[in-house]
Amino acid sequence: MFLAALVARKMEHDMNGPDLPAVSRRTLLAGAGLSASFGLLPTFARAAAPANAAGNPHMDFPLISGGKPATVHVDEGADTAVKLVAAAFTQDLERVSGIRPTLTEGHVADLRGPLVIIGVLGQSSIIDGLVQAGKIDAADLKGEWEAFRQIVVEHPLPGISRALVIVGADRRGAVFGTYDMSIGVQKGPPIGVQKGPL
Repeated sequence: MFLAALVARKMEHDMNGPDLPAVSRRTLLAGAGLSASFGLLPTFARAAAPANAAGNPHMDFPLISGGKPATVHVDEGADTAVKLVAAAFTQDLERVSGIRPTLTEGHVADLRGPLVIIGVLGQSSIIDGLVQAGKIDAADLKGEWEAFRQIVVEHPLPGISRALVIVGADRRGAVFGTYDMSIGVQKGPPIGVQKGPL
Protein backbone atom coordinates (compact mmCIF):
# COMPACT_ATOMS: atom_id res chain seq x y z
CA MET A 1 0.00 0.00 0.00
CA PHE A 2 2.88 2.34 0.83
CA LEU A 3 4.50 1.57 -2.51
CA ALA A 4 1.24 2.17 -4.39
CA ALA A 5 0.85 5.55 -2.66
CA LEU A 6 4.35 6.57 -3.66
CA VAL A 7 3.83 5.51 -7.27
CA ALA A 8 0.48 7.36 -7.38
CA ARG A 9 2.14 10.45 -5.92
CA LYS A 10 4.92 10.28 -8.50
CA MET A 11 2.40 9.89 -11.33
CA GLU A 12 0.39 12.83 -10.01
CA HIS A 13 3.58 14.88 -9.82
CA ASP A 14 4.47 13.99 -13.41
CA MET A 15 1.00 15.00 -14.61
CA ASN A 16 0.54 18.14 -12.48
CA GLY A 17 3.99 19.63 -12.66
CA PRO A 18 6.51 20.59 -9.99
CA ASP A 19 4.12 21.53 -7.14
CA LEU A 20 4.82 18.20 -5.36
CA PRO A 21 8.33 17.05 -4.46
CA ALA A 22 9.68 14.19 -6.57
CA VAL A 23 9.83 10.71 -5.11
CA SER A 24 13.42 9.55 -5.08
CA ARG A 25 14.49 6.12 -6.24
CA ARG A 26 15.78 5.44 -2.73
CA THR A 27 12.36 6.20 -1.19
CA LEU A 28 10.62 4.04 -3.79
CA LEU A 29 12.97 1.09 -3.17
CA ALA A 30 12.67 1.48 0.62
CA GLY A 31 8.89 1.32 0.29
CA ALA A 32 9.16 -1.80 -1.85
CA GLY A 33 11.41 -3.44 0.74
CA LEU A 34 9.02 -2.55 3.55
CA SER A 35 6.08 -3.95 1.59
CA ALA A 36 7.97 -7.17 0.87
CA SER A 37 8.85 -7.63 4.56
CA PHE A 38 5.15 -7.77 5.42
CA GLY A 39 4.98 -11.05 3.49
CA LEU A 40 6.61 -12.77 6.45
CA LEU A 41 3.69 -12.06 8.79
CA PRO A 42 0.67 -14.42 9.25
CA THR A 43 -2.05 -13.86 6.67
CA PHE A 44 -5.81 -13.78 7.13
CA ALA A 45 -8.71 -12.94 4.86
CA ARG A 46 -11.53 -10.84 6.22
CA ALA A 47 -14.92 -11.13 4.53
CA ALA A 48 -16.80 -8.00 3.60
CA ALA A 49 -18.60 -6.84 6.71
CA PRO A 50 -19.94 -3.71 8.34
CA ALA A 51 -17.38 -1.52 10.09
CA ASN A 52 -18.63 -2.65 13.52
CA ALA A 53 -17.84 -6.31 12.65
CA ALA A 54 -14.07 -5.76 12.53
CA GLY A 55 -12.24 -8.49 14.41
CA ASN A 56 -15.29 -10.78 14.32
CA PRO A 57 -13.97 -14.39 14.41
CA HIS A 58 -16.85 -15.48 12.17
CA MET A 59 -15.57 -13.19 9.41
CA ASP A 60 -11.90 -14.28 9.45
CA PHE A 61 -10.42 -17.12 7.44
CA PRO A 62 -6.82 -18.21 7.97
CA LEU A 63 -5.18 -18.82 4.60
CA ILE A 64 -2.17 -20.12 6.53
CA SER A 65 -2.66 -21.74 9.92
CA GLY A 66 0.13 -23.22 11.99
CA GLY A 67 2.46 -22.69 9.03
CA LYS A 68 0.25 -24.83 6.75
CA PRO A 69 -1.61 -23.23 3.83
CA ALA A 70 -5.25 -23.93 2.99
CA THR A 71 -6.14 -26.35 0.21
CA VAL A 72 -7.16 -24.65 -3.05
CA HIS A 73 -9.96 -26.19 -5.15
CA VAL A 74 -11.39 -25.59 -8.64
CA ASP A 75 -13.94 -27.60 -10.60
CA GLU A 76 -12.52 -30.17 -12.98
CA GLY A 77 -14.25 -28.47 -15.93
CA ALA A 78 -13.21 -24.96 -14.91
CA ASP A 79 -11.97 -22.53 -17.53
CA THR A 80 -8.23 -22.63 -18.19
CA ALA A 81 -7.83 -19.08 -16.84
CA VAL A 82 -9.44 -20.13 -13.53
CA LYS A 83 -7.14 -23.16 -13.27
CA LEU A 84 -4.08 -21.03 -14.00
CA VAL A 85 -4.97 -18.40 -11.39
CA ALA A 86 -5.57 -21.16 -8.81
CA ALA A 87 -2.09 -22.53 -9.53
CA ALA A 88 -0.59 -19.03 -9.21
CA PHE A 89 -2.45 -18.54 -5.91
CA THR A 90 -0.95 -21.77 -4.52
CA GLN A 91 2.50 -20.46 -5.48
CA ASP A 92 1.83 -17.24 -3.55
CA LEU A 93 0.74 -19.23 -0.49
CA GLU A 94 3.89 -21.33 -0.82
CA ARG A 95 6.10 -18.23 -0.95
CA VAL A 96 4.62 -17.01 2.32
CA SER A 97 4.34 -20.33 4.19
CA GLY A 98 7.24 -22.30 2.73
CA ILE A 99 4.86 -25.23 2.14
CA ARG A 100 3.19 -26.00 -1.19
CA PRO A 101 -0.60 -26.12 -0.71
CA THR A 102 -2.67 -28.87 -2.27
CA LEU A 103 -4.47 -27.88 -5.47
CA THR A 104 -7.45 -30.11 -6.22
CA GLU A 105 -9.78 -30.36 -9.19
CA GLY A 106 -13.19 -31.96 -9.29
CA HIS A 107 -13.62 -34.58 -6.56
CA VAL A 108 -14.37 -33.09 -3.11
CA ALA A 109 -15.29 -36.11 -0.99
CA ASP A 110 -11.80 -36.48 0.53
CA LEU A 111 -11.17 -32.80 1.25
CA ARG A 112 -10.53 -31.78 4.87
CA GLY A 113 -9.39 -28.66 6.69
CA PRO A 114 -9.33 -25.05 5.50
CA LEU A 115 -10.36 -24.75 1.86
CA VAL A 116 -10.31 -22.01 -0.78
CA ILE A 117 -12.83 -22.58 -3.57
CA ILE A 118 -12.31 -20.62 -6.80
CA GLY A 119 -14.90 -20.59 -9.56
CA VAL A 120 -17.43 -18.87 -11.78
CA LEU A 121 -21.10 -18.42 -10.93
CA GLY A 122 -23.14 -20.70 -13.18
CA GLN A 123 -20.09 -22.76 -14.19
CA SER A 124 -18.97 -24.26 -10.86
CA SER A 125 -21.08 -27.08 -9.44
CA ILE A 126 -19.80 -26.41 -5.90
CA ILE A 127 -20.46 -22.66 -6.02
CA ASP A 128 -23.86 -23.16 -7.64
CA GLY A 129 -24.70 -25.71 -4.91
CA LEU A 130 -23.73 -23.20 -2.21
CA VAL A 131 -25.96 -20.58 -3.86
CA GLN A 132 -28.89 -23.04 -4.02
CA ALA A 133 -28.34 -23.99 -0.37
CA GLY A 134 -28.50 -20.30 0.61
CA LYS A 135 -24.93 -20.24 1.90
CA ILE A 136 -23.85 -17.66 -0.70
CA ASP A 137 -25.83 -14.66 -1.89
CA ALA A 138 -24.40 -13.83 -5.30
CA ALA A 139 -27.50 -12.51 -7.05
CA ASP A 140 -25.81 -9.14 -7.62
CA LEU A 141 -23.06 -10.84 -9.65
CA LYS A 142 -25.42 -12.24 -12.31
CA GLY A 143 -25.00 -10.43 -15.59
CA GLU A 144 -22.02 -8.38 -14.37
CA TRP A 145 -18.67 -8.25 -16.13
CA GLU A 146 -15.44 -8.96 -14.30
CA ALA A 147 -17.11 -8.70 -10.87
CA PHE A 148 -16.24 -10.96 -7.96
CA ARG A 149 -17.00 -11.68 -4.36
CA GLN A 150 -14.83 -13.28 -1.65
CA ILE A 151 -17.00 -14.97 0.98
CA VAL A 152 -16.23 -17.00 4.10
CA VAL A 153 -18.77 -19.85 4.25
CA GLU A 154 -19.49 -22.01 7.32
CA HIS A 155 -19.81 -25.78 6.65
CA PRO A 156 -19.80 -25.55 2.85
CA LEU A 157 -19.17 -29.28 2.34
CA PRO A 158 -19.14 -32.41 4.50
CA GLY A 159 -15.88 -32.50 6.48
CA ILE A 160 -15.11 -28.81 5.81
CA SER A 161 -15.91 -26.46 8.69
CA ARG A 162 -15.11 -23.23 6.81
CA ALA A 163 -14.10 -22.20 3.33
CA LEU A 164 -13.14 -19.03 1.55
CA VAL A 165 -15.11 -18.90 -1.70
CA ILE A 166 -13.86 -16.67 -4.50
CA VAL A 167 -16.73 -16.43 -6.96
CA GLY A 168 -16.56 -14.52 -10.20
CA ALA A 169 -19.43 -13.30 -12.35
CA ASP A 170 -17.36 -14.55 -15.29
CA ARG A 171 -13.92 -16.09 -15.71
CA ARG A 172 -12.20 -12.70 -15.53
CA GLY A 173 -14.06 -11.93 -12.31
CA ALA A 174 -12.79 -15.17 -10.76
CA VAL A 175 -9.26 -14.31 -11.91
CA PHE A 176 -9.43 -10.75 -10.59
CA GLY A 177 -10.91 -11.92 -7.27
CA THR A 178 -8.10 -14.44 -6.82
CA TYR A 179 -5.37 -11.95 -7.75
CA ASP A 180 -6.96 -9.47 -5.34
CA MET A 181 -6.52 -12.09 -2.61
CA SER A 182 -2.95 -12.81 -3.78
CA ILE A 183 -2.03 -9.17 -3.33
CA GLY A 184 -3.16 -9.45 0.30
CA VAL A 185 -1.19 -12.67 0.79
CA GLN A 186 1.96 -10.99 -0.49
CA LYS A 187 1.45 -7.98 1.79
CA GLY A 188 1.01 -10.13 4.86
CA PRO A 189 -1.16 -8.50 7.55
CA PRO A 190 -4.98 -8.84 7.67
CA ILE A 191 -6.68 -7.49 4.58
CA GLY A 192 -10.18 -6.38 3.70
CA VAL A 193 -11.97 -8.69 1.32
CA GLN A 194 -14.47 -6.98 -0.90
CA LYS A 195 -16.61 -7.55 -3.92
CA GLY A 196 -15.93 -5.36 -6.84
CA PRO A 197 -15.00 -5.04 -10.47
CA LEU A 198 -11.51 -4.00 -11.43
